Amino acid sequence: MVSHEENQKQQQRQSSKENAHKMADRRQAPSGVAQVQESAPGVGSATPNEEKTKHTNVLTANEIASKAKEGTPEKEVAMKNVERLGAQELETKMQQAAVKAKEHFSKRGEKTQAEAKTRETQQKSLSREGAEKNAARQMAILHQNQVAESARKQAEKAREVEKKEQIAEQEQKARQAAAAAVPPPPALSQEEIEAREKKRRCVIEDKQCIDVNPTEECEVWAISGECHSNPVFMLEHCRKTCKACNLGAGGVPDAPICKDLNGGCGEWADGGQCAHNPDYMKKFCRKSCGFCSH
Repeated sequence: MVSHEENQKQQQRQSSKENAHKMADRRQAPSGVAQVQESAPGVGSATPNEEKTKHTNVLTANEIASKAKEGTPEKEVAMKNVERLGAQELETKMQQAAVKAKEHFSKRGEKTQAEAKTRETQQKSLSREGAEKNAARQMAILHQNQVAESARKQAEKAREVEKKEQIAEQEQKARQAAAAAVPPPPALSQEEIEAREKKRRCVIEDKQCIDVNPTEECEVWAISGECHSNPVFMLEHCRKTCKACNLGAGGVPDAPICKDLNGGCGEWADGGQCAHNPDYMKKFCRKSCGFCSH
């Protein structure tokens, strides 16, 4: 049998549980609110007052749950009520957010075509401006290149003129030096003239292989190319030096003697006179310039 004290404790627990249920019912939203929440009417139809009431209900449920003692029926009921109201409030907010997003994108869609057209116009304008700027840059670069090319050609022409002037000056100096290095032959006496004429007849009539003029003089002429360029005179006056003893009338010697006639030929050749003053150097500096095989 249950004792009187145990029976009394059981009645007190039952009474506390019923009081907790009544208190939770009084703390809930006004009649119809929860039903409206659960039935989910048209999204976004709740008024600001209704939204405020729902939020107050959640706060109240949280307050009750925080005050209820742990492990009691009142605590359990209060926590379930908090969960239910919180879920309802969250669902409502999510639905409202979805409505706002739909409205936003709907309005955005209406602006898309106009914005696209505006962007296209701006893009065309930017492309046109870019093309104009690029064309202007290209023209400026072309002008700069033309100016630079003109300046380069003028400078090159000036260098060529200067080089020609330098070559002409060097040739003039070389001719002057050659003229100074090779003195003119002395005047011939009457006896020397008669002796040479006698030798010339020996060469022409008797076909003797001798030099009518002095050997030194003949060698200068031979080295300068006179045996080739003036064979009629040279075969009569320098036949031996021209090595033309076996040549008949109208013959031309093969090649001049390979010899330098001026002591400065080596220095002139090193200074480029073989190319700058070839006429003189071929006559007087064949060996130093390497003209012997020509």
